[in-house]
Amino acid sequence: MKTVLRIMALVALTFVMISLTDCSNRRNDVDNKEVIADLNKQREKLGTDLKELQKDIDGELSQANRKVEQATGETRTQLENAIRDLRDEKEKVSQSLEELENASEDTWAEVKVETQKTAKDVRARFQKVGNEMASLFDSKED
Repeated sequence: MKTVLRIMALVALTFVMISLTDCSNRRNDVDNKEVIADLNKQREKLGTDLKELQKDIDGELSQANRKVEQATGETRTQLENAIRDLRDEKEKVSQSLEELENASEDTWAEVKVETQKTAKDVRARFQKVGNEMASLFDSKED
């Protein structure tokens, strides 16, 4: 009789353990889905920011290409350098976009930091080149 009671107690204990494990797994599934959704939201935002930066660079490149056709001498050389710099920065943004799209959950943290740093650096360089181009034509008008 004692043996039967022990077996029943072990069966009941096993049932309870299995039930608790199943609840824990469901909670982990929900947490993982939330993490993936958050990761995708962050990836989408960074991607949108990078695409806007690319669009801004394209606009500046278009403007510089129109102006370089009419420029001569030192102004033309400076514009050509600015165009080269803008193309280099655009390439960095393209590479960051590609890395962002290919990032896995394991590489996400590193890619996110690198992408944010690249975007910040490119924006700063873009601003500097834009200011240099503006000063070229402001000084020419004086």
